Amino acid sequence: CKTYLKNDFYPFLLSKSYDDVEDVAVKNWRDFLKSDLFRITEIIYVHSKLMIIDDRMAICDSANINDCSLVGNRASEFCIVINDLEEDDDRFNEEAVLVKKFCSSWCKKIFEYVSYLKLP
Repeated sequence: CKTYLKNDFYPFLLSKSYDDVEDVAVKNWRDFLKSDLFRITEIIYVHSKLMIIDDRMAICDSANINDCSLVGNRASEFCIVINDLEEDDDRFNEEAVLVKKFCSSWCKKIFEYVSYLKLP
């Protein structure tokens, strides 16, 4: 039996909702990549790095700053850049501001998760 690991994650992520992608953080890829056509024999755990810039743009990445991640022949890494286009009204320091809808909501959800505080 030939071992094969699907490596095209971007179309997979595009077809999922925010809640599905959030589940990926706590599950391994084996659960999502089940197939009758091939056998998956490796578990992939993604340790992500996330930067949300001014609630307008986000970068989610798996690479570390070391040879294993950056040389290009040892580990598989991926990066998603989200340039959010949909604007939303919000308030920062009691001032009305325009933020990008997805990035702002993602930032708030992460803050709520880490701090256990519910944001308005």
